[in-house]
Amino acid sequence: MTTISAFKKGLLATAIGLATFESTIAETFSLEEVVVTATRRAETVQDIPYNISAMTGDTLSKQGITDMSKLARNITGLTLVDKGGRDNGASSGLIMRGLNADATSGTGEGAALTPNTVSTYVDDVPVFYNIHMKDIDRVEVLRGPQGTLYGSGSLGGTIRYIYKKPDTEAFEMEAGSRLSNTKGSSGLNTDTHTVINVPLNDTMALRTVFGYVETQGFIDQHSLISTDASGSVIADTSQGLASSSDTPPLYRSKKDTNNERIKHMRLSYLWDINDSTTTTLTYHHQEDNYGGRQAVNFNHPDGGSSKSTLAQEESLDRELDVFSWDLETDLSFATFSSSVSHYKTESESIGDLNATYLNAGFSYLDPSDGYGINQISLRPHFLADYIEEQEGTSVELRLASNGDGPIDYVVGLFYLKRQYEAEQHDKLLGYWEDTHPTLKTEVYNSVNRPAPLTTDDIYLQVTDDTFTDKAIFGEVTYHITDRWQVTAGMRAFDQTFDASNDIYLPEGGILNSTVNDIRGLVPTGSKEDFKDEIFKINTSYDLTGDMMVYFTWAEGFRHGGVNRIPTSDQVNNVYIAEDPEFGQYKSDKAENWEVGIKGSAMDNRLSFNAALFQIDWTDVQIQGETPNLFYPAVLNGDTATSRGVELEMTMAVTENLTMTLGYAYTNAELTNNFAIGGTTIGRDGDNLPGVPENTANLGLTYITNLDNGMELSYSLNGAYVDSVQNGLNKDSSDYSEDPSHSLWDISIGLDTDQWGISLFVDNVFDEQAKYGTSGPSDNVVSPEGNSRPSYQLGRDITTFVNRPRTAGVDLYYRF
Repeated sequence: MTTISAFKKGLLATAIGLATFESTIAETFSLEEVVVTATRRAETVQDIPYNISAMTGDTLSKQGITDMSKLARNITGLTLVDKGGRDNGASSGLIMRGLNADATSGTGEGAALTPNTVSTYVDDVPVFYNIHMKDIDRVEVLRGPQGTLYGSGSLGGTIRYIYKKPDTEAFEMEAGSRLSNTKGSSGLNTDTHTVINVPLNDTMALRTVFGYVETQGFIDQHSLISTDASGSVIADTSQGLASSSDTPPLYRSKKDTNNERIKHMRLSYLWDINDSTTTTLTYHHQEDNYGGRQAVNFNHPDGGSSKSTLAQEESLDRELDVFSWDLETDLSFATFSSSVSHYKTESESIGDLNATYLNAGFSYLDPSDGYGINQISLRPHFLADYIEEQEGTSVELRLASNGDGPIDYVVGLFYLKRQYEAEQHDKLLGYWEDTHPTLKTEVYNSVNRPAPLTTDDIYLQVTDDTFTDKAIFGEVTYHITDRWQVTAGMRAFDQTFDASNDIYLPEGGILNSTVNDIRGLVPTGSKEDFKDEIFKINTSYDLTGDMMVYFTWAEGFRHGGVNRIPTSDQVNNVYIAEDPEFGQYKSDKAENWEVGIKGSAMDNRLSFNAALFQIDWTDVQIQGETPNLFYPAVLNGDTATSRGVELEMTMAVTENLTMTLGYAYTNAELTNNFAIGGTTIGRDGDNLPGVPENTANLGLTYITNLDNGMELSYSLNGAYVDSVQNGLNKDSSDYSEDPSHSLWDISIGLDTDQWGISLFVDNVFDEQAKYGTSGPSDNVVSPEGNSRPSYQLGRDITTFVNRPRTAGVDLYYRF
């Protein structure tokens, strides 16, 4: 708290100094105004009557910001449970205004059941993906619920990635490369890209950006099991032990397992059809390949700050394709806009499941003794193969007024259809071959049953979900006077969530099946409809021509859905079924109250923004487990509240020196107890997980023009994040605490109109930030209880870490 106290005192002293400084300064330099389209019409950030931040593409480029990890450190009040590129792409981990109820620990792909509380848009396409940011015009960050204009998922806020558009005026080409080395890594990181803008004629242009990124790993795995060509575990017979299912495995090591490779490409075509109508066609493609997780094991004897003791290589391959067509036409009295898009994401990954099964004391049914229960081998050879595919089509039509009268409006229609398909294959390597060779043949070759089961599956879940969203929305602004305006907004939506889910429990065969299937098939399905309306009221008053005060009351929501579990009203086998009340979950809502002041001073050499907010969150969606069989499921809690303050300032201290300063305080907690099946898992007053109480960021940029026409720049950027807890309370199995951290980056650059070079060091002090540490209660099972062997103790207590000190050079050439 000493750091934060000093920070607050420094902020107060700065404010007092600025008040004095304003009366004496006489320079003519000023800050550049940033124009955004967050309100669906072009306005400067300081003219929008609520809390919004924006970073220009030039700033992103100079600071080397290419993904969510570094972006979050430079935006006030935006925090990220940074699990590295592999896992940040599975679930965003972004938190704004304290709205997160899910445990932030663990490594399972199942960590992405609940929809994100921060919605993301690539241009006007509502899609979440950890995009590699190149050729970006700006990033807009809207704080607080934005449900009226941006729909489902915008509880804590909305992030918009706005790409540069094709330019019909001039040919442009840029080639650049960012080369660096990370401490503890054995190779060179590269990030190379090319941008080409080609005017086809006076009304048409093409713009493309493509690039390749290779980031070396820095985490070593020393406890990987060895397998043969068939996938069976190789036993360690070096000590004279006979090979059996209980013989320890032969271990191997591998360095730098969390390596990353990204290929990205974007092609955009613009046509100015006439003076009032423009259309744009865009295709975006990205491929990600990850060797493993950015996680270590501090609690295992063989672990450490850069060592993982997981038994499997947890690779992941992921692809994104986005097609969009945008049309905008000026109707004189209003501007009509349409956005039609289609996206598709695919991924396949491997996960280590030894903790899940060994800690649970998993056992199997042995047909050789009449399906009696036997204990499995204690060797670590459980893994999961995840295959996911999601695609969505959206259409949005908007009409925004152009008049100068007292009334402005934006009205629109929205349609989204999203389909999600997934397979989760839990495998016990060598299991079928070693224990059930006859049943294996029977299961995999069952007559008239094309089996989705693959080798060594002990559990398979096949999911097929369809989500449809239809909405009408609008905001109307009445300018009571030249200084005073009132805005009212509404969104009415009709949503359908339709899910089918097939679970296969092959080792139990017909005994587990509800349809007499030898593969242990349990088919389930459910459909739910959700209809509701949300509203918004905003008013602002211009105290001067450069300063306003505002008030906002707004609602946001996340859609409800269906849990992919068998329930007793769908199947008769109580052994595998849950109570129907856990079969679906409701929408949750956030009600935001906010007052703020924003503006500029000192002839636009200072811009500032200050906001106080309170958000009341009802029917809180929490990812948990069902009470009887511990199926992963989304559950509705009761209520929570988040209160806080956000302060932002950008100042041109001198003609050469610019300073940005941000601070956010957040107090987020449950306001009622939350119980599942009679067991209380959350209590009134529990802090929400993953939410730091204090965060702060600082940026300094000094630019000077040399006599030879070159521009020399220096920059320093730092971010502080308070300690966080990863579960609701200390009774939670996933509870742990991650300490506070501060990360600093520096760079020095030399630029001309055609080329530039900069030297940079990220994480200058080589601080290791810790995120999402698994709870210590995972470590309480004794090996003497024959639940798991001693080598497993601590292996499953993982901690995600940031990238160590990375130094390099950034080069570009334009022509």
